[in-house]
Amino acid sequence: MILLWFNIMAENDLRSLKTITGSLPKSISGWKKSLTEGYYSPDNLFEYINGNAELFISYDFRNLITLTYNKDESTEITVDIFDMGNPANAYGVFSHSRENEDKFISDEIESEYGGGLLTFWKGKFYISILVYPETEGRKEIVKIISKMISNLIPGDNTKPSILSLLPAENLSPFSIRYFHHHIWLNSHFYISGENILNLGKDTEAVLAKYYPEKENKTSTIFLLINYFDTKKAEIAVKSFLKNYLTDSENGFSRLSDGNWAGIEQNGKMLTIILNAPDRDYAATLLKKVKYE
Repeated sequence: MILLWFNIMAENDLRSLKTITGSLPKSISGWKKSLTEGYYSPDNLFEYINGNAELFISYDFRNLITLTYNKDESTEITVDIFDMGNPANAYGVFSHSRENEDKFISDEIESEYGGGLLTFWKGKFYISILVYPETEGRKEIVKIISKMISNLIPGDNTKPSILSLLPAENLSPFSIRYFHHHIWLNSHFYISGENILNLGKDTEAVLAKYYPEKENKTSTIFLLINYFDTKKAEIAVKSFLKNYLTDSENGFSRLSDGNWAGIEQNGKMLTIILNAPDRDYAATLLKKVKYE
């Protein structure tokens, strides 16, 4: 019975993708839509994006449909639409490596365009559109396709609520990263080869960079984790103190590189400050967390 339920859910997810791609026009200014589409699930995603499939799967990826628009044999526009299960995970994938955000599609849609590659998210979908080599004319077709896809996805973009807890002062907005897996924490700021904070699918984490108003322009790392359970948060605190802040005093420690780190638990939430220029700044950031 459970397996049947999962199969029905997977088929419904794929049907929602097919509804989007099926509604795209067969031709746009001479660019013709491919007659076939590629379908991928967590079981075979590596066949399409080998080396990067783990990123999507760690965000609970469900299905991918890929198609192309062609104008001649040598030029094509590739459209990839990923169903990430929910808006939080779609945002997480988008935030993972983006360096900027623009209004390429509209004021309401967060996107990043550069060198012929457009990425954006809406609802539970993460979308990538690629054309190479880029020209102004091809760039305009990418914009047309992206607007069509965006309009076919109902609702507004709702970011994970944990982001609202971030202090606003000195925040670098494009540095925000949302994730579940400790591998992605280490890709943004290395802590340990082991999962000493017990991150996983049943947790959510947000990392952001802050730049204190001092001559030191090195960013301070702000890490906020929701364990959804107070006991799990307590276990993570003990693990972090044992394996990272080994000689902490009241939750603060000056590390071997001369920078400061601090940790604070508030119920199910855990806040960690890393790479702070001094203890005072680490303590100030911890105090500014807007716990719900």
